Amino acid sequence: MLILMDQSWAILVGLAGGIGATGIGGFLTRGTMHKQVRGQAVIEHEHWLATLRLEAHSTYLQEVDRVLREGRRLWKRMVELKAANDANQSERDLADAANEMCGQIHAVVSAVTPNAERVKLLGPAKILPVVDSLQEALTAFDIESGTAFRAQGAPGWLVHFRGATYKIRQHQREFFELSSAVIQQAPDPRHKPQA
Repeated sequence: MLILMDQSWAILVGLAGGIGATGIGGFLTRGTMHKQVRGQAVIEHEHWLATLRLEAHSTYLQEVDRVLREGRRLWKRMVELKAANDANQSERDLADAANEMCGQIHAVVSAVTPNAERVKLLGPAKILPVVDSLQEALTAFDIESGTAFRAQGAPGWLVHFRGATYKIRQHQREFFELSSAVIQQAPDPRHKPQA
């Protein structure tokens, strides 16, 4: 009977050791799996955010480019109207055309603002000052277009127009360069998040 108890005790100790080892192994496996799942979630989130940023930055650049294209079109039109005015058109016709153009400038500049807000929301933080500078240049272009014509007529408006679009182009280039750097830092699929 003593042998039977020793064997039973050995079986119980072995069984308890096996259950304990299985529990410890399961716990360690669970921890490893949790880290892997969390790491995959971080990678997927970074990829999702990079995709949203790419889309937002591209849309924003397209909208700013649309403002510049519209600006070039209106500038050419004002040059033509000024030449016609110098020939025989009344100053009032030129002023009416300038007011209409200022309304068109306002419309295209206003369309950029929601995209700028989306870019600022998606970040990263280092791009915010560049977006703010570009938005300030666009707003100045919008507001000062009407003021320049009223103060200086067509010649002043044309000079203002050229200077304002130059500033916008500078800030657009700066945004493009920074945005490109941000987009190129898209997450590496081999990225190992730190726990």
